[in-house]
Amino acid sequence: MSGDDELVAARKERDREVARRQVLAKANNLLDRELFRARLTGEILKAAEEGTDLDGFCVCLFELITRVVRVRWLGIAAGEGRWFHPAASPVGQALLEDVQAGRGGSDGAFVFTFQRGGQTLGHLVCLPFTTAFPASELELMQDLARRATPILERNLLIRRLEELATFQADFAHMLGHDLRSPLTGVIASLSALALPELAANEALRGQMIKTALDSAHLANAMIGDLLDVAKSEAGKVVIDRDPVDLAALAATALELQQPVAGMKGLALVLEAPDDLPRVAGEETKLMRVIANLTSNALKYTQRGGVLVRLWVEGDEVHMVVADTGIGVPAEAQPHLFEKFFQVGGRQRKKLGGTGLGLTFCKQMVEAHGGRLWLASPSTLAADHGLAPKVPQPGTAFHLSLPVMAG
Repeated sequence: MSGDDELVAARKERDREVARRQVLAKANNLLDRELFRARLTGEILKAAEEGTDLDGFCVCLFELITRVVRVRWLGIAAGEGRWFHPAASPVGQALLEDVQAGRGGSDGAFVFTFQRGGQTLGHLVCLPFTTAFPASELELMQDLARRATPILERNLLIRRLEELATFQADFAHMLGHDLRSPLTGVIASLSALALPELAANEALRGQMIKTALDSAHLANAMIGDLLDVAKSEAGKVVIDRDPVDLAALAATALELQQPVAGMKGLALVLEAPDDLPRVAGEETKLMRVIANLTSNALKYTQRGGVLVRLWVEGDEVHMVVADTGIGVPAEAQPHLFEKFFQVGGRQRKKLGGTGLGLTFCKQMVEAHGGRLWLASPSTLAADHGLAPKVPQPGTAFHLSLPVMAG
């Protein structure tokens, strides 16, 4: 064999060796990656499984994904909560909201829907640093999210059980404390009426009867709120769709509240256009919503007054109930519509209530296809000229309902 032939043969042998090493390296990398995936998956999911809350689950899943995949943004929505990592991204948050609303995903993003037994538990969204994730990374994230699904289901169930325990405790407190107050008024007034020395005092007897009736009405209203909220949550509330004049309902609500406002020296102001379109709904239920909001505004206002304003915006009728009252602390606002929640403070606790009125309002408005939200502090009523001598933060409840079609 000539020297040239030997050189060619050596080069071929070298090329075959390089190819063999590449194949071996690829096989070893594949094996290492699978072993790494199995070990890391087991490690992180074990930590998530040992946790008892959704926060811990999300942190563990985020840690797992970011250790094996390079991502620009991660977000999880599960139950009523949302978690973002490592930093807020308007694009990512908007995408997560779109996925939750069933509007699909986005090119390049990884979107996973957690499902168990045909039920959607939540969504995972990951944004890549480049235009898209490689196929191998998509496969890895799909596998990790799938294996994490039963853990998410368990943690959601734990949260639900914790909420149920809190509900039961709050309900027991409401029955034992809040309902006892009006019943005590009934018992004390009726006991006083039985005293012989009150037999000839008609004025005092009349006052005792009024106190007993007022207390009984308050207890009945508390029980009504509880039953209404329970019906709504059980999906047993049926809404009749008839034309409703919100301006007329607001006028009636303020007329009913006029005696209370007069005793406290508060002003009641209604502003509404004459051609306000009707909304579709049930008049009695919407009347209770407006009555609750105006009554609430008066309850927490000591100086100034309450403004109710209605207007049309697009295909919705908007209403705001604004006051010059004591306002709602920022830390309490996220919980304001929760069952049995009552803002703390000595002044508020003296005013009583079940903490169900605003829960009922929100549920009824949403059952009508509308929205209810809070702004506090708010100067709407104060800017209208209802500002007291000593300014308070003020509160404004905004309500919107769709205009009736046709």
